Amino acid sequence: MAGCETSRERWRLIRSGPLSGARNMALDEVVLVAAARGTHLLRLGWFEPACLSLGAFQPLADVDRDACAAAGIDVVRRPTGGRALLHDGDVMYALAGPSDGAVFAGGVVASCRRLAAALVRACALLGAAALAAPPRRGASAEPSCLATAGAYEIVVANAKVVASAQVRRDGVALQHGSLRLWPSRAPAKALLHPRRAATAVPDDPPALCSLIDAPISREAALAALERAFAETFGIALVPGDIEPEIAALALDLERTKYRDPGWLARR
Repeated sequence: MAGCETSRERWRLIRSGPLSGARNMALDEVVLVAAARGTHLLRLGWFEPACLSLGAFQPLADVDRDACAAAGIDVVRRPTGGRALLHDGDVMYALAGPSDGAVFAGGVVASCRRLAAALVRACALLGAAALAAPPRRGASAEPSCLATAGAYEIVVANAKVVASAQVRRDGVALQHGSLRLWPSRAPAKALLHPRRAATAVPDDPPALCSLIDAPISREAALAALERAFAETFGIALVPGDIEPEIAALALDLERTKYRDPGWLARR
């Protein structure tokens, strides 16, 4: 067995723990630098304090800033696209690797399909019968990411429980996402403005713990993600740290970009 283990591809595993929204976004962007060296890096953790993340091209006008401030919820803009998602009662994953490698080759849709298999497996390990949503035509007009499931996002009993987004640049790719374990302290409809005056932001779908009618700890969810990625891709996850120069780059990016009001207000 030892010889078999050493023959498996090895991915680096970063267990980040709780980080602010700005720090999480900065780390997700700089792991692209690490992936440019030809390795895969999987980072797991969660957001603290709670944070509403906007897609890179989403209008800031979608957000009720006063309501977020009153609820103690930070607001940050992601390096990836998509719509607003509240990170509260969830765990996050971020995987970076070569865009022509086994995970990300073939484009966004093909890689989302592969990654969906790992996310479905993680839900199964937590006791949930999950499915990957089929591709759909057109983008949703809703400001909330939870309103509809995009291609190969994960649903349980028609409720979206995993939201993901992807970015590619300079031969490397990053997909990051959120597994929603518990109901958030505030629903999306309390934090977002509807885009059409005659409509309202829809109610949030049930969280995973409600769907399986059982408590789920963050520790159990993170362990399920680790096991699911390793099994799905047939790799060995090797816990480690980000190189000091990459960590320093993340700190600088957090300060100059993700905490910059100009970046948040760019749309």
